[in-house]
Amino acid sequence: MIRLPWNSLRMRLLAGTSLAIAVVLTLLGVAVYLSVKHALFSQLESELRVKANALAAMTEQTRHGIKFDADLEQMPEFSTSKRPQYFQLRTASGQVIARSTSLGKTDLPLSPPDDSIHELKLPDGRHGRSLTIQFTPASEREDEDEGASATSPHAVAQITVARDTLEVHSALEMLHGLLVGLCAGAIVASGTTLLLVVHFGLRPVVRVSDQIAALSETELSSRITETGLPAELRPMVERLNGLLQRLAAAFERERAFTADVAHELRTPLSALLTTLDVCRSRPRTSAEYEASLDKSRDLTQRLKSMVQNLLTMARAEAGQLTRSHTSVELCQLLHECWSPFQERAEMRKLQVQWTKPTACPIETDSDKLRIVLTNLLDNAVSYANDDGTITVAILQRAQGPVEIEVANTGNQIPAENMPQVFERFWRSDSSRSETGVHCGLGLSLCLRLSKVMGIGLQAETRPPDWFVVSLSIPGGDHNFGK
Repeated sequence: MIRLPWNSLRMRLLAGTSLAIAVVLTLLGVAVYLSVKHALFSQLESELRVKANALAAMTEQTRHGIKFDADLEQMPEFSTSKRPQYFQLRTASGQVIARSTSLGKTDLPLSPPDDSIHELKLPDGRHGRSLTIQFTPASEREDEDEGASATSPHAVAQITVARDTLEVHSALEMLHGLLVGLCAGAIVASGTTLLLVVHFGLRPVVRVSDQIAALSETELSSRITETGLPAELRPMVERLNGLLQRLAAAFERERAFTADVAHELRTPLSALLTTLDVCRSRPRTSAEYEASLDKSRDLTQRLKSMVQNLLTMARAEAGQLTRSHTSVELCQLLHECWSPFQERAEMRKLQVQWTKPTACPIETDSDKLRIVLTNLLDNAVSYANDDGTITVAILQRAQGPVEIEVANTGNQIPAENMPQVFERFWRSDSSRSETGVHCGLGLSLCLRLSKVMGIGLQAETRPPDWFVVSLSIPGGDHNFGK
């Protein structure tokens, strides 16, 4: 049994198509009915015109007046007692010259002689049609030969012929009933056929609907089957499967993010608690307390930095960060960002090489660019090998963007893993041996801030062991000092 909920797509298609078929069949039936009706009444008009012309041909004009010379016995339709026909011959002044036996002493209504059909009520009460023509009767030959006439040779006569329309109306009633029956039967038959066609045609939609209804929020790995789908449904299913895939990936990233945050916070928090527990385990000197406080402050600062980076990235991903434009001296900004890392670079005996003009003014968001440059320099100092090299270069092509390259030796990341360096909490050491020292948020934060500022950012490896991060700052023609 086919279920037909009133608000279902199947019912809407069935009702809409059935209504359209009913309208088309009704209009077709009306057109057929009107065409047949016009043909029947045209035939009736032709018959009346033929009879009127035949009766006019039997009318002559003599010297004594208009003479009707016809043998009515040869025209029994004008004298029969059952459904008789009628005619009446008059002069132009209205004088009756002849009438059919069926009229008796009754006159037919005088209609305009305009050769058109008129409806009327016949003497016996039946509904009928009449035709009146005006003509000039032919003169008798002997009168013409004698060249004399008692009446005007141009006398005008009118003849009216009438008959009932019972046969026409009976045929129209029969046709009306036949058309109504045929249209009703066709509508029922087409509705039944459409019910089956719509049912089988919508099976792919029902199948997709059932699969969507079976999806669970806890199991996003399921996909809608695309086999056998019509062309209209395939794009929707492809988009839905893509959405499910992105949702599954988003939930997986959320789970991984939660685990990574918990892992990253656990180590510094554990170290902080250990430091505090050791500090209060026994009385200590002022210097030992100060050392414990400094270590605790350093750990707290790292936690604050991690939380601040996470908050900034969340705001960037939510589109809540706006870009400002200020004039920035890039060379000076780079040195300011480098200052906090200079001592650590010297302790690790890193060689720092600068390639830059004496001045490089640009228009950009100075606060966000400062965060990006600070993270890039911190990353270079942290991951360069001992006694290695760091290069910082500001490059400018003619009429092109300003490019900043920060590179360091000691790279151990394979080239195929380079796209991952911008992911949150990703580090090349899978064992996370440096948890609590580097949380893996620097490059990810740089990427999101660069997108907000409209700056290009990419990372690559260069032989033999260089890790290079490039910034491309649009700005057109810049005034570089030499």
